[in-house]
Amino acid sequence: MRRDRFRSENYERLKESGYTRLIIPESLGGLGATMLERIKAQERLAQGCGATVLAINMHFNTVGLLVDLYRKFKAPNVEHKLRRIASARLICGGSGSEPDNAIIALRPRTRARRVDGGWLVNGRKIFGLRVWQSTTSFSKRPARKDRTGRP
Repeated sequence: MRRDRFRSENYERLKESGYTRLIIPESLGGLGATMLERIKAQERLAQGCGATVLAINMHFNTVGLLVDLYRKFKAPNVEHKLRRIASARLICGGSGSEPDNAIIALRPRTRARRVDGGWLVNGRKIFGLRVWQSTTSFSKRPARKDRTGRP
């Protein structure tokens, strides 16, 4: 009998191996893979688990947008986010779609606020991506500065 289930352990393996930082430039702590290298790696991974490769591809789509923005504008906030994703081996996820918002990673309308035991997230969504396995997400929340003065 076949039992379908979410393969949580696959995400841990992807983080441990550094696969989640595959397309981030080496100068920012990533592996610097080209699009062709990404496609070949995804094809190989798909031979083991198609669901995992589909989900991690959504992570790569979000990270890829940030990489493109960094290359074009060299924005410090985008550089900081990419360095953080690479160093902590984060998986980007969250809202996959907001009505009338084509670029959720740049201008999310979802609001998140810390509550006892986690976060309360409010917003109108059509679907979400990797919500259970995400280690970072794009949403609007009050900017808080860390010890370096960065939000």
